[in-house]
Amino acid sequence: MEVDKIKDSVKNYLDDRLKNPYFASVIAVWLITNRVLVFGLFNFESTLTLEQRTSWVHQQFKQFEWYGIGGFYMVAIWSLFWGYFVMILMNQLNGFGKIIFKWVNRNIINLLRKIDPASWVSIKEHFALKKIVADLEDNVNKRKGENIQLQKEYEISEDKIVVLEEKKKELEIDLDQKKESIREYDTKIQELLKATPKVEVQVEGNDISEIFKGKWRNDYVFSDGREGDEIFEIIEGNKYIKDGEHIFNIEKVEINKKENRVKFTKVGVNDDRVAVNFLTIVNKKTLIGMEDKGTRITYSRID
Repeated sequence: MEVDKIKDSVKNYLDDRLKNPYFASVIAVWLITNRVLVFGLFNFESTLTLEQRTSWVHQQFKQFEWYGIGGFYMVAIWSLFWGYFVMILMNQLNGFGKIIFKWVNRNIINLLRKIDPASWVSIKEHFALKKIVADLEDNVNKRKGENIQLQKEYEISEDKIVVLEEKKKELEIDLDQKKESIREYDTKIQELLKATPKVEVQVEGNDISEIFKGKWRNDYVFSDGREGDEIFEIIEGNKYIKDGEHIFNIEKVEINKKENRVKFTKVGVNDDRVAVNFLTIVNKKTLIGMEDKGTRITYSRID
């Protein structure tokens, strides 16, 4: 019981002193002056002994000097002296703060009185409006994200357009080169025809198999520059056989023996393809010419 009374007595004493502005100012000055000491008390290394810690505290007090005098008592005198002036300064600052507070409070009340009562809203309406504003901000941010995504897609599309345009230019150049190749091919054909003597081919009737004996290769070049070839043979007079499959019938055969020219029509067996061939017989193993859709063709016997 005696210990509790002592604790209560010390507590009441300190509370009374702290309420005293001068005593509080003295404590503030003492703490500021000995800030290194206070900080060190709470940050000692665990390996230091009590004697080492006490020695360090005494060294801190000895480092303080005022008019050539140092130590604990001089720090206390220093704090008591400057505490008085700090108390006055804090009192002045406190009074100045009260004046500013009253001025601000008075002006805020006057400003609030000037607001039209119709402009006031309830707390419930305020939070409802705040939610609407937050939803609008979320919507704006969402739209911004969508715009950024659209901008990225637009940039990607522009890059694709550039690539496609470059590809188009390459194809146009390739097409021009193929057209030039076709012109050179036509020139060579004409030169070959002029240099090749006429060959009399004995053909009885319009049986095309008399001209196309054995296996042949059809080399063709379309008007757009695409090209290819296929192996075929003619059987039973007019059946065009490719890879063992009957794909055309040869019809409307016309043979001009005098000019070594042949004309016939290839009619699709399983589709509606129709191609009229105009050919010149170069020799017994070569026929050159074209089809009615501008396809350049060369028939060459391979056996």
